[in-house]
Amino acid sequence: MIRNFIKRKGLALRSWVGRSFSHKIMLTLLLCMSFIIAFSSITYYYSTVHLLQKEYIRSNTQLLNEVNHSVSRYYTQLDDTTRSLYSDNTFIDNLRTHQDDYISIAYNEQAIKNILHSDNAIQYIYFYDPYTKNLYSFSRENASYAPYPELEQEDWYKKTLGSSTYFYIRPLHEFQNYRNFGTLDHDLVFSANRVIRYYVTGEVFGILSITYDTSYLEKICQNLESPGGYVSILGRDMSPMLTEYPGLTIPEPVLAHIRNTDKASGSFKYISEGKTRILLWDLQEDTCLLKDIPMDELTGSAATVLRTTLVFLAIVLILSVTIPLYFSRSATRRLRTLTESVAGFGVDSFHISDSDYGSDEIGILAETFHVMTDRINTLINLEYKAKMLQKTAELQALQAQIKPHFINNALQALGTLGLKKGATEVYTMANALAKMLRYTLKSTAELIPLKQELENMNNYLYIQNILWNNRLEIITDIDQSLSDRLVPVFILQPLVENSVKHGLDDCMEGQISIHIHSTESRQLSIKVADNGRGIPASSLSMLQEWLKDEKVVPEDEHIGIRNIVSRIRFLYGEDASFTISCPSCGGTLIHILLPEHMEKKMQQ
Repeated sequence: MIRNFIKRKGLALRSWVGRSFSHKIMLTLLLCMSFIIAFSSITYYYSTVHLLQKEYIRSNTQLLNEVNHSVSRYYTQLDDTTRSLYSDNTFIDNLRTHQDDYISIAYNEQAIKNILHSDNAIQYIYFYDPYTKNLYSFSRENASYAPYPELEQEDWYKKTLGSSTYFYIRPLHEFQNYRNFGTLDHDLVFSANRVIRYYVTGEVFGILSITYDTSYLEKICQNLESPGGYVSILGRDMSPMLTEYPGLTIPEPVLAHIRNTDKASGSFKYISEGKTRILLWDLQEDTCLLKDIPMDELTGSAATVLRTTLVFLAIVLILSVTIPLYFSRSATRRLRTLTESVAGFGVDSFHISDSDYGSDEIGILAETFHVMTDRINTLINLEYKAKMLQKTAELQALQAQIKPHFINNALQALGTLGLKKGATEVYTMANALAKMLRYTLKSTAELIPLKQELENMNNYLYIQNILWNNRLEIITDIDQSLSDRLVPVFILQPLVENSVKHGLDDCMEGQISIHIHSTESRQLSIKVADNGRGIPASSLSMLQEWLKDEKVVPEDEHIGIRNIVSRIRFLYGEDASFTISCPSCGGTLIHILLPEHMEKKMQQ
């Protein structure tokens, strides 16, 4: 039954594909897109897992090393705490001389109590006197002592005496309350044990055992915690000082790997209870820090990405079916529209439909038919179109006259409104801009008086100074007797605009200097300088070459300079000069020299 069903569906699919070429394209696209996206998703998933694992190992290895150094410093602090009694000479003398009077015993008890209350992590202190066989017990509540020679049989007691440094840290263990002295809030503790001895003779005066809870170690390791991970601190003999493993038992594969490795840090994978886990370790002289997390924590985000990708795959598959179907119907619709237009040409109208036929073969066919109809319509409507073009030109000319005047009137209205509202800067700025606009509209002569150019330049600089929040310093040195001297129109404003736009664009504060004087030979000298970044050497070299040879074309950004130089050459020929340079003190300097004879010629 299932076999027949599959056979029927296969025949139906084959029939559907065979009916249209577009169906074949759709099926091919569907299969190709499915393969590409599936392959990309799987590759992305595994590469993401690899990158996440690599980044996790890199970041946590460094963090593990830093935390382990903190643990080592804490161990050093524990060692220093047990050594602190050596600095108390009275305490040492009382032990060395076996003082048993009330004052000596009370003094020694107070010295040990000072250690007990110096650190909140200290829960209990034992002090054993091998001479009297007395065990002194100090808790937060009380202090007492009683004979307890059995302590010498304890394993930690023997390891402390046998230590080459006379110091031994007992790993994590359940608190042993000898003689039932006092209670603890923490069942699991570790202890720092020190042999108190006389260095001259080597005589042992006592054994100091300070019991700590793991709160400070937990605080040190809190940055290593993760929801499903375990953090452990092991001693030199691989005994746990702090562990989050269930049952306080380090897995055997972990211990075996750490014991057999010769590396100070690293990572490896192992399987525990059917789950793959990754272990990172860092070894110091006395400590080993472990961080153990399940691989699920690393691959969880990658799995989320994979699920998102699969959703995206489904969307793409749907689009890969619907989009080709849309284009197939679009092509059929365009052919039908073109056929109807060709059939109706010359009957209902002399135009074909203006529908968008695209740029494919259908579009080329429609475009060819458009060319044919355009030639026919050109012969029929030549005179009509000429009249329409004439009216359009007249309308555009009228608009060209109206728009500048409208803008000028709008600027004047804006300035008047600013004056009424007390915004004098708005009024002045709008008035300056309106003057520049009027100057642009009415300046048809080639040469105009210098004072008009100066007024137009000052209006531009006023606007720029407002835009610069008064950070633009303008220095002018102008011979007023030259005010009526004729100069080419639009020669000053483009130069200062070039300084503002290109020279000072990266400056917080700017300075522009304008110097206009007459030389001994009656030439008009115009200098415009700024303190900006100057012109790059390559651009400056090209500009200087262009000043010598008109065939060399400068960059588009210097079109203002190009326009000025061209007009100067046209008006004065070789009698005028235009130079541009970058002084050693910085900025850009433009120097123009104009002869006097052209002015006299124009006046005549």
